[in-house]
Amino acid sequence: ARRHEAAPAGSAMGGEGEIAAVVALGDRLAVELRAGRAGPREAANALDALGRLRQRHEELLEAMAEFVPLQIGRFGLRDTVGAVVAYGRLREPDEATLLALAARARQDLRHHSMSELAAMSTSFARLRVREVRFLESLLNRCAGDQRDLAPRDCVALLSAFGRLNVANAGAFTSLGESLLWRAAWPPGRGGTG
Repeated sequence: ARRHEAAPAGSAMGGEGEIAAVVALGDRLAVELRAGRAGPREAANALDALGRLRQRHEELLEAMAEFVPLQIGRFGLRDTVGAVVAYGRLREPDEATLLALAARARQDLRHHSMSELAAMSTSFARLRVREVRFLESLLNRCAGDQRDLAPRDCVALLSAFGRLNVANAGAFTSLGESLLWRAAWPPGRGGTG
């Protein structure tokens, strides 16, 4: 039985050779994860590649569901971001795995850039994953001075919070002020005017 979906029309996947290579990558990594010969970085990178190509691979997703809870302590900052974003691209609603990744992200929250947090929040929102402690910590971090935050990250965070139906007056005020502060810049100085 085939364990992948065909590439969507207009995708980067052109022919059977490319699809076969993606399936082989997923097959190999699933075996390596289960055998303990692959780590979080390899898992996140392969999942990211499949996510960018919009190719689901059930065997790899099952292996990740087994691997992540057991190895979550080995996930570094980039591994966590890469895996969360890949799950979002794949629209894979593996809540248990995503909750484990959210808890890991919360442990390292102060070390993540706001761009990374915005990307993860977008994926969590897309999949309707609400890990309350991660969201509380993120909202509290957003409540600080965010004038250096890129407008796209402000918008991504506000959108994710809206989709997840969470609010924090301090975070919304700070993110809103950041957007307004940048909009007030003179033309040519990095503002939107």
